[in-house]
Amino acid sequence: MIAISACLKDIKVKYNGTSNGDYLNSDNYLLICPEAMIGTPRNPVEIQGQITSSNTYQLLLEGKIKVVDKEGNDYSKEFIDGANHVLATLKNYPITKVILKAKSPSCGLSHIYDGSFSKNLIEGSGILASLLVSEGYDVEEI
Repeated sequence: MIAISACLKDIKVKYNGTSNGDYLNSDNYLLICPEAMIGTPRNPVEIQGQITSSNTYQLLLEGKIKVVDKEGNDYSKEFIDGANHVLATLKNYPITKVILKAKSPSCGLSHIYDGSFSKNLIEGSGILASLLVSEGYDVEEI
């Protein structure tokens, strides 16, 4: 069974109340979205702080980075809660692979936005992607 970011299956859970279209053809999948509990539409968020490793989940727990919107509203707790909720859900299914949305502050695997809201990408992982990799899941991004 494959877990897929809900926004990749045309579910309107992106921050702006839209989806990314339907990217994957699969009949055996579980839709996940760590940001759905925050609600949409809302302002976009980015990770701010010194990202020194791909383990952004741990850095967020330690308070070394934070997840904020352009107005400075802190969504760090919601991102931790969302990632933990998805992980708990995945543990109930025989998941063989997780496919996440690239560049997302939750789901980006190799690159995320730099926290300046200027569309600059840096190497790093989103909060959920980081947690899932540390838990041993096979994670890919689209």
